[in-house]
Amino acid sequence: MRAHRSLICFSLMALMALPALAATTDIGTLSSAIMDQNVTITGTVANLQPSTYDRQPNRLTVADSTGSVMVVIWPDVFSLLSPAPATGSQVTITGQVSEYRGELQVRVSEASQVEVLGAEAPALPAAAPEVPAGDITPLGQITEALQDQTVTVEGLVVNLRPSGNPRAPNTLTLEDDSGSAPLVVWPEVFDLLNPRPGMGNRIRAQGSVSVYRGTAQVRCRDAQQLVILSEDGESISQAPSAVNVVQAAAPAVAAAMTEPVEMAVSDIDGSTVGQTALLEGTIASIREAWSETAPNIITFTDGTSTIPLVMWSDDWNALPQTPQQGDHLRVRGTVTLYEQRNEIQIRVESMEWIEPEE
Repeated sequence: MRAHRSLICFSLMALMALPALAATTDIGTLSSAIMDQNVTITGTVANLQPSTYDRQPNRLTVADSTGSVMVVIWPDVFSLLSPAPATGSQVTITGQVSEYRGELQVRVSEASQVEVLGAEAPALPAAAPEVPAGDITPLGQITEALQDQTVTVEGLVVNLRPSGNPRAPNTLTLEDDSGSAPLVVWPEVFDLLNPRPGMGNRIRAQGSVSVYRGTAQVRCRDAQQLVILSEDGESISQAPSAVNVVQAAAPAVAAAMTEPVEMAVSDIDGSTVGQTALLEGTIASIREAWSETAPNIITFTDGTSTIPLVMWSDDWNALPQTPQQGDHLRVRGTVTLYEQRNEIQIRVESMEWIEPEE
C-alpha cells in the first residue's frame, strides 16, 4: 500500500513539474491591467522595424483579428532566432506586457519565446496600403471611453506642433464636423511619411486611443497607417521609400565626391552616400533645432519624393534669410547616412532661393 501511495505521489509531483501550456491571448484584450504579466499571442507580422544598432530593439507590429501590438526584441535575442520573423510571417510570441511612451508593447527576453509558424514573407507592395476608410470614428467621439481601442479617424490638420526633440512627439490637431482631437506621431514614424502632413492637409490615420494629461488622443505608430488625402478623398501618400530605408549593404561612411551631381530626390539611395548632390525643390516642413547641439531639419520635396535636409545652427544662422515652408530652393549638399535611424539625409553646404517655374 505504501509503495502504491508513493507511486501516486511521485506521479502527481511529476505532473506538477510539467510546464503549463500557455493559453493564447487575443491582442485586442491587452491592456494596462495586465502590466508586467507574461502573455502568449498568435498573429501576423504586419510591420517590421529592424534594429540599426545594439541599443535599439527590433520592433514587430503583430496583428490578429482583434487588434495589433508592438513586440520588442533586442538584437542579442533576435540574432538567435531561426528562422527570424519577417513582414507577413505567422508567429506565436510569449513576452511581458509593458508600456513605452504610453503605448502597450510585449517584450521578448528569450529566443525560445518566439515561434515562426508561416513561410517566408511575401514581397512588400510598391505603394503604401490604404488605411481603411470604413468605420471612421468621428473626432468628437474620441474620449476616455475608447482608451486602448484601435480607431480610424479622418480630418483636417488645423494645428501642428512639431516634435521639439527626439523624445517628444509631433502633435497634429485634426478637425471634422463633430469636433477635434489630437493625433500623436513620434519622430521615428513621422520622418518616414512621404510626403509629411502639414497645416491644411486632410489625412486619414489609424491608431490606438490613449489619455495624456486628461485629454484623449490617437497615437499612430506605423507610417503605413497614415495617409494624406486629395480633395476627392484619394490617397496621395507614397510607401516609405528607399530614401528613408537603407539596405544593409549601403556604406555608412563614404568619401565625398568633389563634383556635384544633379539628382531627383527619388534617385538618392544607399549607393549615393558620399556624393555631392544638387537638388531643386520646395520646403514641405521645418523642424527647428531644439538645442544648440541639435540640427535644423527641413523636409524637402521635388515632387518625386521627400528627403531631410540637415543644417547645424552656425550655418543656419548665417543664411541670408530664414527658410520658410513653401520656399523654392536650389540646394547643394552631401548625401549621408544617419545610422541611428538608418535614414538617408542631405547635409546642406549651400542654399539658394529661386523662383518656381510657371
